[in-house]
Amino acid sequence: MQYKLFASIWPPKRFFHSILVLFAIFTLASGAGCARGKKAAEAPRSGKGEIVVTSKPEGAFVIFNGNPRGETYKLRPVEIKGVDYGRHSVRVEFPGYVGQVVEVDVRTKKTPIEIRLAKDGAGRLVVRSDPPGAEVFIGSRYYGKASPAIEVTDLAPGEYSMWLRLPGHGMERRNVIVERRRERRYMVVLEKAP
Repeated sequence: MQYKLFASIWPPKRFFHSILVLFAIFTLASGAGCARGKKAAEAPRSGKGEIVVTSKPEGAFVIFNGNPRGETYKLRPVEIKGVDYGRHSVRVEFPGYVGQVVEVDVRTKKTPIEIRLAKDGAGRLVVRSDPPGAEVFIGSRYYGKASPAIEVTDLAPGEYSMWLRLPGHGMERRNVIVERRRERRYMVVLEKAP
């Protein structure tokens, strides 16, 4: 009789229900902790890495975070060392092609990137200098002498900085605009040096 009475009150049904609920909560909480740990492991560590830039076509000009870094070649790519882990901007330009800006996420010691530039309808510039024979630079490239004029036909559309220099004269700078499949003419007068 005493045994039956004890069996009828122990263990209570609520006790099993409570244990089951606690077990479910513990399982979910430990699973969430594991997921957090996984995300923490995937997050980039602090440190420095290197970006190695190649391009097609070769010889493209690389600008990293606003600073010129050189030209890309297969045997000698542009290597940017000491880069902090995180996101950075790499801009690549080549005459006659549309320039590209690429966001690079540095997470390892070496991050290789290859940038393929697409050709677009190039514009045409005709530059004359007075007096004739001035050396013409557009962007960072030398295009020849304006004697009496020079034609530049391989520039992708956009705005460029143009420099003209001639011995015995002051250097002249102009911002020039290249339009897709259009010709623009510029006449630059060079003042005599004092």
